[in-house]
Amino acid sequence: MTKEEFFKLSDKYQEGKCTKEEISVLNEFCERVQIQDATANWNLSDEERIKFRLYNRILKDINKEEFISEKQTFYFSPFKIAASITLLIGALFFIYKANYNNVQPNNITKATSRGQHLNITLTDGTTVELNAASSLTFPEKFEGNQRVVELKGEAFFDVKRDTSRPFIIRTSNLETTVLGTSFNINAYKSKDQTQVTVATGKVKVASTKDQSVYQILKPNQKATLNKVNNSISVASVDLDKVIAWKENILYFDNTSMQEVANTLENWYDIDIIIKDNSLNNCLISGKYKSDELSNILESLKFMQNISFEKTSEKEITLSGGNCN
Repeated sequence: MTKEEFFKLSDKYQEGKCTKEEISVLNEFCERVQIQDATANWNLSDEERIKFRLYNRILKDINKEEFISEKQTFYFSPFKIAASITLLIGALFFIYKANYNNVQPNNITKATSRGQHLNITLTDGTTVELNAASSLTFPEKFEGNQRVVELKGEAFFDVKRDTSRPFIIRTSNLETTVLGTSFNINAYKSKDQTQVTVATGKVKVASTKDQSVYQILKPNQKATLNKVNNSISVASVDLDKVIAWKENILYFDNTSMQEVANTLENWYDIDIIIKDNSLNNCLISGKYKSDELSNILESLKFMQNISFEKTSEKEITLSGGNCN
């Protein structure tokens, strides 16, 4: 019996459409050890292998001999076997379908440490550039009618267009949906806001807490989700400043001292302690391209009279300042 004949017949059993002759053929096949030998040349797919294993389990359970004790002669009851097969297949095929359809591709996580960047190309052709201290989780292969990934930290996406399968990026509080476009997502846990800035195309952003809270963005627009009140605001921005990090450029534009410290920690793999609370009032502006940390600290000292002290190999303390 060929693979095609076996599965065609087993499907008919499951549907209760087998003739007596077909039942007899299947029973004869099941009674022989061929059922194990045949599969070696059948080139079973993953789905067929699962199906065969279920069917083989049924056969092992029901293909038992009935005997007449007086004569110790063994007989097989094809009609009893057929009834049992139909009943068991009906039940097990529900299990098979549920298990098979719920099989998920293996997920892969790529991450950067502080001070690192990483370029990733996904199986659909989408490219992702991870900023420092970030991670991206994605399937080995996109299956189904959606392409879903999860982001922690910051990344720039250039999504391969596929109108039949939306590309969805999930962060802890924001879901970004596109068909094919490029954009930046900043979703560091340390920040009070999650931001999405569009370079090309259109992007939909929605709160994961309430999908009715959403915005549609166009190029050079930035959506900001306030984590406290779950609101989304939209503003026009200078795209070059937002994605300058891709060129190893740090842009600060009236940026709070705490956010500056967080950024420097990620870029230079160092801990920064703000000693004086008055420094939290400082708003920092400046542009630094592939600069040494010491040069940036000297710049802060010159602009805002902020003192710095290297208290250990991986720790710097900031104090002073004219930010009242």
